[in-house]
Parts: sequence; C-alpha cells; structure tokens
Amino acid sequence: RALSKSPWFPLTTEQMRCLEALGSTVSMDVSQILAATAMTIGELTMALIELEMRGLVRQLPGQRYERV
Repeated sequence: RALSKSPWFPLTTEQMRCLEALGSTVSMDVSQILAATAMTIGELTMALIELEMRGLVRQLPGQRYERV
C-alpha cells in the first residue's frame, strides 16, 4: 500500500474505489459508498480519512462525502 499525505503519491486500490464511487456525484453518504464499493467499514473509513488528508475528498454534515 502506498500511503502518503501528498496527493502526488499513488493511490491505494481502496482509495481509487472510493473516488470512482464518488464520481461526479454531488455527494454520497457512507452507506451509499459502502454499497458502491463493497468494502468493509474499516477499509472505507481508512480510505476516506486518507483521501481527506490528501485534499481529494471532503466530509460534509451527515456523514456525507464529496470529491474536491
């Protein structure tokens, strides 16, 4: 797994799955992302935190996420 706060390092498979699920949708809640990615809650949570730290997604009220 390639883990880094820098947006220029390669994304992990889990991070890519999250970004693909979010696509150009306005925002999705965690349950929608779980359904779209078939990831475990632990995998999803870690991927979303990492993507948020890289500035690629942001969390919205109500456990919703969107691409930046």
